[in-house]
Amino acid sequence: MNLNQVHYLERSLFGAYGCTSSSNREALHLMGAGELDLNWLITKRVSLEDIQEGIDHAANRMGMKATVTDF
Repeated sequence: MNLNQVHYLERSLFGAYGCTSSSNREALHLMGAGELDLNWLITKRVSLEDIQEGIDHAANRMGMKATVTDF
């Protein structure tokens, strides 16, 4: 992914979101209480420099979630 195109050509990058505020509050409560082990959800961690690797991981359905861990 060329971030220069996002910036200079004003391309858009969108995510999907489908939770309600009450769902978010409940999820935060459960995570904060330590009642859920969520480490298994993130199957790929990449730096911003290696973001294409994370995108490929998600696009090829190689795991649950990919996340950028630093900037």
